[in-house]
Amino acid sequence: MRRWIPLALALPIIAAAGIPLGDTVDPALTVDITPEGFTSLGSAFPALLPGSIPLANIGTADRLTEQACVFGFCVTIEIAKWDLTVSGLEVVPLVDAMAITPTDGALLIDGDLRIGVNSDGNPNTSDAPANIVANASLLYGAIKINQTCTAKIEPFPVNINARMEMEVIDDGSGNRSLDVTIPNDQFGWSWDPSGSDIDLGGSNCLVADIRDLLNRIGWDPLDLIIPLAESQVDGAVRGFVGDLETTVEDAFGQASIEEQIALGDTVATLSLQPSAVEIVPDGMRLSLESGIDVVPHPCVVGYGLTESTSTPNPLPAIGTAPPALAGHHVGAFASDDFVNAALFSLWSGGLLCYTVTEADGLPVNTSLLGLLSADAFDELFPETDTLIIETRPARPPEATFGGTHAINLEIRELGLDMYAPLDHRFVRVLGSELATDVGVNLNFDDQNGQLAIDVDLDPSQIQVSVVHNEFAPDYSTDIEESFGGLFDAIVGPLVGSLLSDLAFPLPAFEGLGLQSLDAEPAGAAGDFLGLYANVGLVDYEASGCDSSGGGCGGGCASGTPARPILFLFPLLFAWRRRRS
Repeated sequence: MRRWIPLALALPIIAAAGIPLGDTVDPALTVDITPEGFTSLGSAFPALLPGSIPLANIGTADRLTEQACVFGFCVTIEIAKWDLTVSGLEVVPLVDAMAITPTDGALLIDGDLRIGVNSDGNPNTSDAPANIVANASLLYGAIKINQTCTAKIEPFPVNINARMEMEVIDDGSGNRSLDVTIPNDQFGWSWDPSGSDIDLGGSNCLVADIRDLLNRIGWDPLDLIIPLAESQVDGAVRGFVGDLETTVEDAFGQASIEEQIALGDTVATLSLQPSAVEIVPDGMRLSLESGIDVVPHPCVVGYGLTESTSTPNPLPAIGTAPPALAGHHVGAFASDDFVNAALFSLWSGGLLCYTVTEADGLPVNTSLLGLLSADAFDELFPETDTLIIETRPARPPEATFGGTHAINLEIRELGLDMYAPLDHRFVRVLGSELATDVGVNLNFDDQNGQLAIDVDLDPSQIQVSVVHNEFAPDYSTDIEESFGGLFDAIVGPLVGSLLSDLAFPLPAFEGLGLQSLDAEPAGAAGDFLGLYANVGLVDYEASGCDSSGGGCGGGCASGTPARPILFLFPLLFAWRRRRS
């Protein structure tokens, strides 16, 4: 038996929006991040910073001299000589504030950080100090020092600023991806640590006492450490910038999909990839193109349909939302053209073409005819015999948005034929057509991060028309009115078992996840499905993982920066989970 129902109901926004079958549609889906969203995402920035940046050992030497002149004859006298070797240096960055602001063509990043060297400023943390080996001679060489002291530099303020530019690039073969660049001339950082911030380990360090003495005459040899460390910190910070570019590219790379979908005997190829990116003060929009390539199934070829319906309308403006959802962080828009093209492609591939027999483990035999009419077929089948049920999907499902349900699937002209053996051959005993509306709602639980896809398939709303009844034509009205009994016996148990588990956990990354998710019709004509979400700190990061650390599927945090992109495609990943 070909189990088509869950895919038909769970796939409303995952594939192409086109007119002819197989055409690539651009844009098929758009994802917006609003200024409020970037403000919230700024709170995730600490998770992207390295916990610490180890520095290589550094060494420096200097001396303090004085010039003495007698009768015009001058000599240079060495007052102090200082050799320093510093090891175990480690830079610990702390984020005080991080602002990500969309502007025309780029995102502006401005951050206030604190940098500690071997000290994070947290009294509850045991810091590992650096070691300073000091060799010194002071007061004309009269005092010799050779001592190792521990050192920390207490956190000091740092400002970073950068311009992050994005564009969609093509590898020359039609494969597109998002390229993220922070130009070197658009990135800067500044710090102002001073020697007075260096802690040399208290009163037990003679070097600290000598340092205090030299400070009185305006010289601090430890000031020599800072410029040497600064060059290493600069290299580490710029390396992090490169990592940040890769992190963002990988995150949005989750939007690119090239997958094959098994539709019974047919295989469809789904593609989804970025096509354009736009950044303006109102926010950032990523557009994606999509297509489904499928060979039409023989059971639908005869109906002569080669394209989906199309009612093109302009996209909602970046960042727009219903008044009740104003201030949202992330929005995604899928048009009815996109959704209906997806349904059309799946229908063309034979998703609604199936045959049910008793071999499928269901009570499919001629006794089912008695559920439709108590005695209409008794003379034909005095004893229970084989029965075959086949569908005739003459029209693809079509979707609209809003009203009682977020998504409304209109199913029309779904033929249902019953075949049984008569006179040593199988004949069509009864032919009917079904029409119904199926509602789909998205319910997000902000306590555990679970997204449930609730399907409202009401047997009482199924309209049945008998279109072929050669053997008992007088009973057609009774059969139409009694169809609910057949549904409860066959379709109900099948649908109920397959649709009862359409729920899955959304991921969280370093404590950042969805705090809300709402689905509303969007656009002037209400022909876009709008998904509006807020992101922030949540408590359900491990949701969906088993105790062994495996079995996460698509819904739990993996510790990789790419996970936030999942917030933008909840239904897509619902489908991928069900398909696997």
